[in-house]
Amino acid sequence: MKNGNNFEIVKKILDEYLIQHGQRKTQERYTILKEIYAGEEHFDAVTLHYHLSLKQFKISMGTIYNNMKLFEKAGLITKNRLDRRMSQYTKSLKHKFS
Repeated sequence: MKNGNNFEIVKKILDEYLIQHGQRKTQERYTILKEIYAGEEHFDAVTLHYHLSLKQFKISMGTIYNNMKLFEKAGLITKNRLDRRMSQYTKSLKHKFS
């Protein structure tokens, strides 16, 4: 899958997940997701927050963590626990495309 197509595919998956689960489509969710899929394969929430703040996007760590849980449930990222306090995430698509 080419990088240019990644965001459109994951956005569609997120849209479907949000509709199915009665969640709102918010600009914050799409901005976080876009940053995830534009960046490195592995990342952590603090680094993600830092990269968003460099782009002048103001968002709380709580919002980052809440959306990480949502993206994980939607199959868009995988959480890898490094130790009791630190988790790293990996981009993942657990969906089949027709």
